[in-house]
Amino acid sequence: MTATDATRELGSFRAKFFLAFGSIGWGVKDAGITGLLLLFYTQVVGVSPQLVSLAIGIALVFDAVIDPIIGIASDNWTSRWGRRLPFMYAAGIPVGLLYFILWQPPHWSNTGLFFYLLVVAIAVRVFIAMFEIPSSALVPELTTDYNKRTDFLNWRWFLGILGAGFIWITAFLFLLVPDKTHPVGQLNPAGYPKYALLASVVMTFSILVSCLGLHRYIPQLIKTEPRYVSVSQFAREVWETLKIRPFRILVASGLFHGTILGLNGAMAPILLTYFWKLNNRQIALFGLVGGVGVLVAFLVVVPLTRYFEKKIAAIACSITVFFVGSWPYALALFGWTPDIAHHPALLYVLLGVFVAFGALAPAAAVLGSSMMADVVEYAALQTGRRTEGTFFAAHSLINKSVSGLGIFLSGQILGFAGLHAHANPATLDPHVIYRLFIALVPIGLLLHLGAFLAFIRYPITRKDHETNVLRLNALAPSRVATMDNAPSAKSDIGTARPVASPAE
Repeated sequence: MTATDATRELGSFRAKFFLAFGSIGWGVKDAGITGLLLLFYTQVVGVSPQLVSLAIGIALVFDAVIDPIIGIASDNWTSRWGRRLPFMYAAGIPVGLLYFILWQPPHWSNTGLFFYLLVVAIAVRVFIAMFEIPSSALVPELTTDYNKRTDFLNWRWFLGILGAGFIWITAFLFLLVPDKTHPVGQLNPAGYPKYALLASVVMTFSILVSCLGLHRYIPQLIKTEPRYVSVSQFAREVWETLKIRPFRILVASGLFHGTILGLNGAMAPILLTYFWKLNNRQIALFGLVGGVGVLVAFLVVVPLTRYFEKKIAAIACSITVFFVGSWPYALALFGWTPDIAHHPALLYVLLGVFVAFGALAPAAAVLGSSMMADVVEYAALQTGRRTEGTFFAAHSLINKSVSGLGIFLSGQILGFAGLHAHANPATLDPHVIYRLFIALVPIGLLLHLGAFLAFIRYPITRKDHETNVLRLNALAPSRVATMDNAPSAKSDIGTARPVASPAE
């Protein structure tokens, strides 16, 4: 295969599709952990929301330690299957088994269930990281093109959210259904084992199909010389990465944005059940319109990057998301109470709001991921190493903040509001909802403000990125023909400095 053929093969639709296919498993996982786990463990199992949120918060702290280890390990791994695929293959079956176990809690005390949730959640996250970090790190290897990177990541988000929508609709229409003793379907414990089995199978299937589809590209991917990293060298490389300013900015903005998504995702089924008082079939509609929203995002996000800088487009999406998503709950603070039973048009208004939110929030996330990919060349010129795995370890941590910090805050808000286990939507004290919004609306505003203030400081423009790629290729001639198919030496790369424009 010639260098031109290799470049074309790596940037093909086939490569893009199989890279993205594994995100179906990530979407299914996030739909459950972000959207259902808090509801299940607090309202169905009966664990206090503070304990549930604490377990998820501790698991996220553990991620902050293990994710960089996985990232650096995949950067330096040498095998006949390359750097990334061995980790991805190893994750497939354990992810499914552990996710199934997560939804089968034993009949223990609150404290016992806290430790059960903590241990299993950490195990699920470790194996998800073993797939997601190397998989995400393949994007900069497959293409250096400014717009095409956004396209690759757009497909990952598109299939991921379609996976989330599929499991959401299936769960609420066919699995979490009412019976004689449980008139509210999403509070019926009988449906959760069926949901867990289906979700686990889909997750394992999507991961293994992605790995098998990408296997043929192993010869064209970057290969590294064996490196044996000591503890001190590992710490030094992590510190060098943390000093890279665009990387720090994206981690900060991403954590804010990920927490927003997690907070909204965890609160969504609770608000739809207890504030809007919807039944399981009505809630299932939100999975459908969420698919419509992500389709809109999928169609517009790449054209946005052709006409606007990624930073500008991401900021515009983030600001609009806050105003679109917050107005019903801001009104509730002034005494407005929805009555969909007597005003069914309200349901369609709410669905419309959800379409807009489902388009804008993923668009901002895709753009943030694409900006992270552009930091790779900037950092390679500064440190002399290709460290995609290290960067996307941080990206994985950002994604996990969706189901970590978001759920942690949600649990604390529910505890503050006084929403107790097995609460009946029909007889719930209105003051519970009022206290919930007193905390939810200001926290949402502060998170959006933090994401905005971080985003505006991101310095790498389209022109800067193109210059960095040219400099990197000039210093490593073996990479010019195949773009991303050969390693470059630290001694060569270190002779040039990356460029970035002053942040606006």
